[in-house]
Amino acid sequence: MDVTTKPQTDLLRSRHFRWVNCILTQAICSLLEDPMNKLILPFAIFVSVLLTGKIAEHYGLEGSWKIGLLCLVAAAVQIAVTRFQRYQREKAQL
Repeated sequence: MDVTTKPQTDLLRSRHFRWVNCILTQAICSLLEDPMNKLILPFAIFVSVLLTGKIAEHYGLEGSWKIGLLCLVAAAVQIAVTRFQRYQREKAQL
């Protein structure tokens, strides 16, 4: 009985490998593209929440009022920075 085996499909040419490779390449390129842009939002939120916390302590806010204020500030900073970055990106593409 002659058993012939099919040649295995080349892993590097498989559709799944190409898809994973494409996704990984895009992720790495986006990380290396402009790392400072990725750090602006967390830094802005950190600084604004820290300053807001100090101001809230100065005025005597405590408990849920302070936490609510900090959450509102963080959300507002995220929206503002995201819109600013989107505007800069659109301006650069024109």
